[in-house]
Amino acid sequence: MKLKIFSMLAIAAGLTALASCDTDTEALEVQSLTTYDEQYYKDLRDYKKTDHEICYVYYQNWRPLEGVSGYKDPASWGERFRG
Repeated sequence: MKLKIFSMLAIAAGLTALASCDTDTEALEVQSLTTYDEQYYKDLRDYKKTDHEICYVYYQNWRPLEGVSGYKDPASWGERFRG
């Protein structure tokens, strides 16, 4: 009986120790956003005005083969689209 009570108290003490939380306030480190100078934006506008190639890639609705789980390397990704 003593062993059972001691075991229950030990488990309760262990769970209480695990559930306790730290209430100290800590400073929150906030990353500042990267700020670019006017020269960067000027170069970006100049680049957008030039004639350059644009490529759009869109991979929505991809799914693996039916009935096969964990299959991550299909022979052709293009055959695995719903549609």
